[in-house]
Amino acid sequence: MSRIEIIKPDPSVDALLRTVKPSESTYTPYFTANEELYLELDHEFQVPSFQIHHDVREEAPSPRYREDLHRLILQLGERLPTVFQGLRYFFDPAEILRPSFFRIYRADDCLYLYLLRLDLVPRPGIHRHTTRDSNEETPAYSSTKLFVEADMIPIQEIQGSDDNPEACLVRRSISETWIGETGRGYYVQGIWLDRELTKFFTKLFLPDNARTYPYYPLSCKYQAVCHSLYRLEPGDLDRACQVAHKARLFLDPHMEAVQNALRVNEFSTELPLFSELRAQLPEELAHYWERLRLVPFLNERDMKEFRIED
Repeated sequence: MSRIEIIKPDPSVDALLRTVKPSESTYTPYFTANEELYLELDHEFQVPSFQIHHDVREEAPSPRYREDLHRLILQLGERLPTVFQGLRYFFDPAEILRPSFFRIYRADDCLYLYLLRLDLVPRPGIHRHTTRDSNEETPAYSSTKLFVEADMIPIQEIQGSDDNPEACLVRRSISETWIGETGRGYYVQGIWLDRELTKFFTKLFLPDNARTYPYYPLSCKYQAVCHSLYRLEPGDLDRACQVAHKARLFLDPHMEAVQNALRVNEFSTELPLFSELRAQLPEELAHYWERLRLVPFLNERDMKEFRIED
């Protein structure tokens, strides 16, 4: 069973998050041509230099890492107070440049894990470096662009307690997605169904001819139907949980047939099963994303990005 570890919470960061004063968050979400989501803030924030080498067996952040993270969270809390409202932090020693925040939601009698990961990896040309990088430390930088990944994930069980969860067991709808290999020798690559399933889920619920690339609202992650998010306000998350729940309940009875169809065919809206399920869509889900459009444009560096219109 897919398992998301939350075994290293840091109460000091949680206490810091609780001091954030409630006020309006001002940001604009965009997607890059590499399908990365970032939030454009009105004011710059500074990301400190982080040590590259560390012991992944450590169950708690080092004093320096905790201090650097506190400074960052204070800035983001001021600029994005509602985005961090009600969230808790946990330390992942294998992902020190991707701080993780979470909250448990409920739809009917089912649980959902909202997982927000910040991506603090320095990006030359996007972030303005204020120190040099080295073999030991990442460069400090300032930016108005905060890269994030946000998902609503169905949960089968919480291990530990609701107040102090140790892990979340994902409610899987999807069996093994590995279907083979391609290439020879050093060039062997695995073939996985995840991407095709994501296309199927997303296209199924979008209106005909909708232009939403590179955003896939419903995705195959953790062998489950997850809802990928770009609006991160508390009210948006409440709605996203309900939508994720209804979409999963609709898809689950047909999941084996969907997987079997995609094991022998690339995804296409011409697949008979796709047309059959489209005809059965509940009206609420059929219209939920009807106003969503992603409009391509060239940024200040003449690189393609996508503006969200909804």
